[in-house]
Amino acid sequence: MIVSMLFSLLLGAQNILYFDFTERPFQAGEYVLTGNVVVEGTSARLADVTDWHLPGWSARIEFFVQNAAQVQLEEYPVHVDLSLLPAEIFDIAAIDGADLRLVAADGSEITAMWLENYDFIARSGDLWLQLPTLPTGQTRIYLYLGNDAASGVGSWQEVFRYTSLKYGAWWPFPGTSQVSIAAFEPVRVQIGAGGPVDAVSQPQIVSADPGLVAANGPYSLAGDLNASDIPVPFSMVGTAFTFPAQRGLDVIEVFSPFGVAQIQLMQGDVVLASATVNHLQSQSLSVDIPTGSYRLLSDSPVVAFHWTSDGYDGHPLVPASSELWGAALGTVYVTALEDNTSLTVYQSDIAVTTHTLSRDAVLTLSYGATLGSGPALHLVADRPIGALSQGDGSGGESVAFLPGQLLAREFVLPRAVSYLAVAATEPSTLCATSTADGTPLAEVITEATPRPYPNKLLYGALAAGTRLACSAPVAVYQEDAVLGDERHLLSVKDHRPFVFPEPEMEVVMSAALPHFDPGPGIITTPELVVPHQITRWESIEFLAPSERPAGTSLQFQVSTDAGVRWQVFDGLSWREATTADEAMEPGYLVAGFSQLEVTRSLQLRSFLVGDGADTPVLGPIAVSYRYDEGASRLRFDPIPDPQTQGVPFPVTISALDADGQLLEGYNSPLLLSAGETRMFPTRHDGFVNGQAVFYVVIQDAGQGITILASDGQSTATSDPFDVVAVAAAELVKITGDGQWGYDDEPLPIPLVVRLVDTQGTPLAAYPVTFTADGGSFDGDDDGTMTVETGFSGYAAVTFTPGLGPNVVTATHGELAPVVFSVRGDERHPTLYDAAGSTACSSRPGRAGGPAPALLFLAALVLLLHRRRAR
Repeated sequence: MIVSMLFSLLLGAQNILYFDFTERPFQAGEYVLTGNVVVEGTSARLADVTDWHLPGWSARIEFFVQNAAQVQLEEYPVHVDLSLLPAEIFDIAAIDGADLRLVAADGSEITAMWLENYDFIARSGDLWLQLPTLPTGQTRIYLYLGNDAASGVGSWQEVFRYTSLKYGAWWPFPGTSQVSIAAFEPVRVQIGAGGPVDAVSQPQIVSADPGLVAANGPYSLAGDLNASDIPVPFSMVGTAFTFPAQRGLDVIEVFSPFGVAQIQLMQGDVVLASATVNHLQSQSLSVDIPTGSYRLLSDSPVVAFHWTSDGYDGHPLVPASSELWGAALGTVYVTALEDNTSLTVYQSDIAVTTHTLSRDAVLTLSYGATLGSGPALHLVADRPIGALSQGDGSGGESVAFLPGQLLAREFVLPRAVSYLAVAATEPSTLCATSTADGTPLAEVITEATPRPYPNKLLYGALAAGTRLACSAPVAVYQEDAVLGDERHLLSVKDHRPFVFPEPEMEVVMSAALPHFDPGPGIITTPELVVPHQITRWESIEFLAPSERPAGTSLQFQVSTDAGVRWQVFDGLSWREATTADEAMEPGYLVAGFSQLEVTRSLQLRSFLVGDGADTPVLGPIAVSYRYDEGASRLRFDPIPDPQTQGVPFPVTISALDADGQLLEGYNSPLLLSAGETRMFPTRHDGFVNGQAVFYVVIQDAGQGITILASDGQSTATSDPFDVVAVAAAELVKITGDGQWGYDDEPLPIPLVVRLVDTQGTPLAAYPVTFTADGGSFDGDDDGTMTVETGFSGYAAVTFTPGLGPNVVTATHGELAPVVFSVRGDERHPTLYDAAGSTACSSRPGRAGGPAPALLFLAALVLLLHRRRAR
């Protein structure tokens, strides 16, 4: 107890004041918010998106899926090409894309999704989603990203499994044949008019006639006859195909899944065959195409399959594309749709060649390859091309090179193979094989050859049902162990349902939308005017809910001179901030607060910076200080009753000690208030011998009005008094009329009027509006300024005239206006008298010479008048 008393005597009393975004005594001004800052109760933070669905995610991108089909689609897999979204997705999302989430327009999360590929370096990726229904027109989707704590979700099973059988491919081989079917997991498959078959991981053999293939999930299928290869998936639909014709009588089977198609088979300018293919019907073109390039063209999307009547070169026709991936199982042949097509061939052995293709020629690329031993190839052209690998030394098939959208990562073998060739798009691609029951077999990693070069893997014999899973998109080719024929191998996504036009993605944002505004947001507090004789700053404390989540920042500057200078503490001393945004961490502010310059002014500026996922929060701030104790109480002298509205009257307030004696050395500021009644001033500085004597103006009439005075420790209330309403009667011109001056500098004498009532009593704190037809007022360029009359009823403005005559009108309500006529002249060099000249020199001023008395009066008025906030 004794120690506490001694401490209080030595250091004075302690007081705590708060900044908490509410109106508090002893604070001048308002909280100023810069940037996207919002105040909630007694705290502030960076603004957030109001309809945010996934807390913890830092950003989202909005896009639309456009279903241009004429019908609503059910359980339809939709492809999202991430490279078409704003590129910053790859800067914000996790390095493997594990934090990507999809949300429907109603806020429900879309769980049926699969991130097939994601490459943050190449800024590309493939995301799939399935909605229960996809109506015609636009469907809004949100892609959320930016959450380091999130784990990957979704799988191909959730996207490519359906509750009913759905058509996704066409089995083209004529006649009844045997096919082998294997599934990634149990599915039901129906081929043509045959009954449904329950396919499992262990391949089974069934009979098949030509026709549509329907399934309720992914499968892998291959025929057991030469040239029968695979069913053609609708994902290979196209309108322009080009390939080489090498041998035998060519047979091209064409199926039109989306409408009536007019097709032409051409070589050069010669139409070799043409036909109409009805909707959901097929057409067979048997033509002995001369050796060379041919083109299949259609006015409506079709799928097609090529084989020869003697059982060779069975392969699906892949639409012409400007970029293809494949492998040289034997010799490679490349054709183009147009003349002067530039082609670059990148090889997995890091060789590269360039070529120019003509429409009617075939480019032959020989690598001496047999049994899949040639390099993997990446073909890049400036116009669409087609490519085949043929003649690997055994069997009699051809395989087509594939565009990027047909590359995949997961496969299952429907038949045993003697080898498996893999062309990988990425360096160090990991491919793992496993048995039909999931038992791991081997993991192999490709070379680390970077794009645009491909990488290559070559497996030996593998049993039917073997699974292959790779870490990046690959093109896979197999040689049938029984037939010796090279064949394609399709993946989990290839036999999916397909419509035309396929649903497209429409991106409506050029940048990702952050959950929280990233800032910086700036909060400048009101000026805290300490109501005591402060002796030292004691401490500063940040109260709940103040917080700085990881990745966010909350920093400060401090001013002790009403914002003239802003300071930071550098750990040793306070110094002026070198830039407008140089700030300190809260710990530095706390550590250096007691060393802050002692003044009665304190103002804080805080800087809020977020990471998009979260925001710093600035809660209430408690500021404590030590001070010398002041008056025990304050006392008003009696105020005469009544007073007159707008007429100043004197007020005397005494500061008394505990014994009721005047505190002669007391000098604290007073805050003044008349409740809801307007008054001026609301603050008074300065006591003389313990008393403060000053004039007050009450701006509203009323009864029982009292004035409250407080020094922050003691308060006093005056006796009630009435204020009688009075109307302004006249606006009197005082001085400033008839001046002339330069058009680029203020007139030497202000324009002054005085507002009085019917008795000639000056009225204070009334608005007077000055309007000019040219020129400008000091501080305003729009030709209008409103000021309030001072204690003596005067209102004055400083005016800079425009060129030529200027009229300035002063008005108050309905009173007769006061008109000033002044002139502004262009500034010229001084003119000197010359013999015979009538020139004379003069200086701007008032016609008839200066008026010292008026100049003195104007100066006095300037001291008294104050501008009214506009």
